[in-house]
Amino acid sequence: MTPDDATESDPIEAEAAEWVVRAAAPDFSDTEGLQRFRATSPRHSQAFLLASQAWDALAETDLCDGPDPVPVRAGHGGPTPWKAALAASVALAVGLASYPHLALALRADLRTSAGERHTARLPDGSRVVLDARTAIELAYSDEERRIVLLEGQALFEARPAAQDGRPFVVESEGGTVRALGTRFTVNDLGEEADVVALEHRIEISADDGAVMVGPGSAVRFGAHSRPVRRDAAAAVGEAWQRDRLMLDRVRLSEAAEMLSRYSETPVRYWGGGARDRLVSGAFSTDDIDGATRAIASEFGLQITRIPLVGTILH
Repeated sequence: MTPDDATESDPIEAEAAEWVVRAAAPDFSDTEGLQRFRATSPRHSQAFLLASQAWDALAETDLCDGPDPVPVRAGHGGPTPWKAALAASVALAVGLASYPHLALALRADLRTSAGERHTARLPDGSRVVLDARTAIELAYSDEERRIVLLEGQALFEARPAAQDGRPFVVESEGGTVRALGTRFTVNDLGEEADVVALEHRIEISADDGAVMVGPGSAVRFGAHSRPVRRDAAAAVGEAWQRDRLMLDRVRLSEAAEMLSRYSETPVRYWGGGARDRLVSGAFSTDDIDGATRAIASEFGLQITRIPLVGTILH
């Protein structure tokens, strides 16, 4: 990929976020250093102001309430470790708010942004359709046509191996999908991946086993779990091409990530035990706010919108 294909982080925003986190600590004493940073230029001062606003917004929500994860010595208004962890997340959000997928972008050969869909012809003549917030890396060699799904989901229409002479393999979440036919989808859920065969057969391999399925079959796999057949119909694999988001027994944290694909404002789940509760449902990708409200209502969650961070389910 060329340098223009990736966006670089703003070092001023990143440093401003670091100053906010440091200044929130009870033992902070480098006030002169902070003043020098803010006085460097108007951009430095503005970056610190934005980072401070994000921290203040967090402090006003009940996300910071509740018992601390570890014992803490009483201070003078300083943040608890839980609040400090949130401040660190604000630092990341402020410093990288416009570039949440920078690390992946540096690896990706093809990628899309929020709400974008893109169709591309691969070097071997195969075709790929990338859903929103999707990134893939091409790792073609003389032995195989390997594609790494870095995030998101995609539809693959593989040129048959009989015509190319090399197997067509998609790698995701510690497993691989080998095309024995032509059309299939792969959806990266974060810790696991879903694959749906649309035409002919595919072979799914992970550390703990392998399975071969035909058209209309779905499989979920992960780096440390056996591939498991799913009841989902082929329609689930192609729903996003019809502007529908179909959640099939995914974790709350995974559901939030999938909602974020279609929203300029990230959706995040910050919570405890409910993280692994399973979500199922069908939503329009044109109404992510409505989908977020529906999921929050179903699980008794609250919604908090924090500047520079996103929409928080908690």
